[in-house]
Parts: sequence; C-alpha cells; structure tokens
Amino acid sequence: MTDVDRTVGRTPWWWRLTRRPELARLRQRLAENEPGAALSIAELADAWPIGRQRCVDALCAHVREGGPQAGEALAVLGDRLRRDDGWGGFDMDLTGALIPARTFRGAHFTGGRFVLRGATFTQQHVGFADAVFAGGQVDFTGTAFEGGLVDFTGAVFDGGRLDFTGATFTGATVDFSLTVVSAGALDFTRASLAHGKLVFYGMRCLGGGVTFTAARLVGAYVLFIGALIAGGRIDLRRADLADGMVEFAGTRLASGSVLRDGPPAR
Repeated sequence: MTDVDRTVGRTPWWWRLTRRPELARLRQRLAENEPGAALSIAELADAWPIGRQRCVDALCAHVREGGPQAGEALAVLGDRLRRDDGWGGFDMDLTGALIPARTFRGAHFTGGRFVLRGATFTQQHVGFADAVFAGGQVDFTGTAFEGGLVDFTGAVFDGGRLDFTGATFTGATVDFSLTVVSAGALDFTRASLAHGKLVFYGMRCLGGGVTFTAARLVGAYVLFIGALIAGGRIDLRRADLADGMVEFAGTRLASGSVLRDGPPAR
C-alpha cells in the first residue's frame, strides 16, 4: 500500500510536491518513446488525484503533437473513460488529433470539457457507440467529416452538451439509433450536412433535445423513424432543407414538441 492509498482524501503536502518531478520524468520517457510510459502516467494519475488533471493534460498534449506513443496514450484515455470511477469529469483537449476508430466506445463523460475540434478519425469512423454523457461538453465545433460513419448508436444522454455547431458532414452517416436523451442537448446549430444521413431510428427523447437551428441540409436525410418524443424537443426552426428531407415515420409525439418553420416534415 502506498502513502497515497493510506491518505485518500488528505494527501500530504510533501507528497503532492514530490509527484511533479515524477510526472516530468515520465513525460520525458514518453517523448523518448520508452515503452509503457503512457500507461505509467495513467497509473501516476490514479494514485495522485489532486494532480490527475496534470497527467491527463500531459497525455493529451502528446496525442495532439502526434508523439511516438500517441496511439498508446489514446488507448489509455479511452480505457480510463470506460471506468465508472474513471476520468470522465476531467478536461481533455484533443484538438486536431488523429483518433483511431472506436477509441471512445462505451466511454463515460460526467463533466469537464472534451474537445475534438478538427480531429481526424481513422477508417472514417467516429466511434462513440454505447457512450454515456452525463455532464460537461463534448466539442466538435467546426469539425469536418468526409464520408464514413459517425456512430453514437445506443448512447445515453443524461446531461451535458454534444456540440456540432458549425460542423460539416459530407456524404457521412451520422447514427444516433437507439439513443436515449433524457437531459442535455445535441446541438447541430449552423451545421452543414450534404448528401448524407442523420439517423435517429428508435431514439427516445424524454427531455433535453436536438437542435438544428440554421443548419443546412443539402440533399440530406434526417430520419426520426420509430422515435419517441416524450418531454424532449426537436428544433428545426430556420433549418435549410435544400433538396433534403426530414422524416418522422412511426414516431410518437407524447408531451414533447417538434418545432419547425420551413417546409413540413414528412
């Protein structure tokens, strides 16, 4: 048992000070491509709660810089985000990073700010299937998606904000099938979807909502097939449906609302 284990919640000041040089050494090992350095930083973070954000920042910086262990650092981040007692409440900045497919499948986001602006996803697959969003903000603002699959199937939104403001989707399929939105927001304000599909098959919108204010849907399909809107809100006001279509076939509207001022959805 370490000194930190014996003093959970009351880490002594001298221990906090000695952890910073250790993190600096591990960052150097990471830059020098020493095997296991990324995992060692994660283990340090687990043992050093007051310095965990510093460790997360170190891993994220290595990923953004395309360092030699960027893949291992991302795998460590994804693993910690899947744990119930993991890192979902911390800020993570992965702006412009290269992200392997399915890295964040089943991740738990409970707070903080998770930034993926300008990220590139391998195999054209953005993998957040079965993820849980219970707070904070996941930021895709201004990101471009060219083809492929943006996968949020089975995700649960119980707070927080998934922000696609100003994002562009060209020929992509964005899949929110079987998601549950009980609080929070899925925000596509001023987003552009060209010749692709935004799919909400079997979605349950019980609170919060999905916003398409001023979005431009050119030759695109937005499909709320078999959805349940009961307490939540779908906002299509000022959306430009140029040669596109919004369909609500089989959708049940209980106490929720669908707001639109353009051509009627069909």
